[in-house]
Amino acid sequence: MYDLFNNANKLSFLRIILSIIFSIGLCDLYINNNKISIILLILFIIISLTDIFDGKIARKNNLTSSFGSKLDVIADITLVLLSYIVLVYVNKIPSWFLILTIIVFSEFILTSSILANNKDKSLIFDKIGKYFGVICMAIPGMVLFSNIINCNYIVNIIIIITSIMGIISFISRLVKCYKIKKLD
Repeated sequence: MYDLFNNANKLSFLRIILSIIFSIGLCDLYINNNKISIILLILFIIISLTDIFDGKIARKNNLTSSFGSKLDVIADITLVLLSYIVLVYVNKIPSWFLILTIIVFSEFILTSSILANNKDKSLIFDKIGKYFGVICMAIPGMVLFSNIINCNYIVNIIIIITSIMGIISFISRLVKCYKIKKLD
């Protein structure tokens, strides 16, 4: 029987909780002007490490599962969406980028079942989409770091490049799905 609460999944659950705390901290930093940038940056690094190690632990101990894969994505989306909502509210990232990110993540979830040929409920990753997701997860940390070193334009450049990657991934996945459905 599969253990839902194995160590890999515990790290993903922890990432969800830490992402909520991180987002509340972002509110405190930017709305109440509390000087907690370094603490939040350390928390962000811990969140990132849980993302790295949950998959490694699952693969090393043969704990990989559809549930674990989905939980990992849910944890990633929790970090991205909660922190982006705060960052949009405090004008650190543009609202269109939050909307684009929601669209691309939604498309990823919806097209995965088509790309998997409905064999199972696994999530199917494409290379550009994977890079898009990784950079999306890094952006809250980049915003914090750029705030510390007072260099905000770098985040804007990264957002533009990431947006282009997201659009390319979106279109290529839709084309693949269209071809699969056309063959059916």
